[in-house]
Amino acid sequence: MNNDQTKTHGIAPGFGERLKNERNRLNYSQGELADIGGVGRLTQLQYESEKTFPTTKYLNSVSLVGVNLIYLLFNYDKQAASVLEMQDIDEKVLNLVSRAIESYPDKKVTAETFSLLFKITKNMMIEKARGEISAEFDILSVISKTAA
Repeated sequence: MNNDQTKTHGIAPGFGERLKNERNRLNYSQGELADIGGVGRLTQLQYESEKTFPTTKYLNSVSLVGVNLIYLLFNYDKQAASVLEMQDIDEKVLNLVSRAIESYPDKKVTAETFSLLFKITKNMMIEKARGEISAEFDILSVISKTAA
């Protein structure tokens, strides 16, 4: 796949290679990661060769076993950031998501909704830390409205 097509999808070039790297890092075969993602082995091969791109359902499923979505989609290796920075971000994200849930009418969300809120919030926190979104951007107000 050429870079123009990749950019159209909003996925950083080299997605397939990064997916293969993540699969190998986690010691999964193509078939095993395909099963986890709810797809066939041929589809997994097509993702890794960038013949096609995965669904959000697939991405969510593989992230639950440790695939680093930020690295996979944006080619930003969070492993390169210091462990303390990531722990600090995780603590802030957990705090923000908890505060957002408190603003919901029944103060409850499903585990799947919590997981999605956590991932979205973490991504926004990392973008904020990297200066990609304004320091004044109010993440809490965004996630408070997401499921309310």
